[in-house]
Amino acid sequence: MSVQAQTLHDQLVRYTVAEMKRQQMTAIKADHYPGYAKPNQIGEFIPDAVGYFNCALVIVEAESSEGLLARHTEQQFSTFYNYARSNGGYFIVSVSNRDVQTAEALIRKICGQTTTVLIWSF
Repeated sequence: MSVQAQTLHDQLVRYTVAEMKRQQMTAIKADHYPGYAKPNQIGEFIPDAVGYFNCALVIVEAESSEGLLARHTEQQFSTFYNYARSNGGYFIVSVSNRDVQTAEALIRKICGQTTTVLIWSF
């Protein structure tokens, strides 16, 4: 990942945690974010953030433009989506405003039309 992509990714994680707190999610964990415990591994991957909203599991993965095009991203999305769905939770993809359409297309490709995958854009 390029330095620019990593910087954007880190900003998205910060924005994501702030939004999770704003929505009063509980038991928030965030990867590579000072002051937060690291989320547990799900399959082969560690999500960027997890928490609970009204007792429902929420898994969040932040992706830069570069990250959305990476091969492993499809595997991550599939793993996190299936885990959230099988546990009565939600999967959220956090992207920059300019990447919403790319994220939507990738989610449709992997998950089909679903109401358990949300996109947060910042």
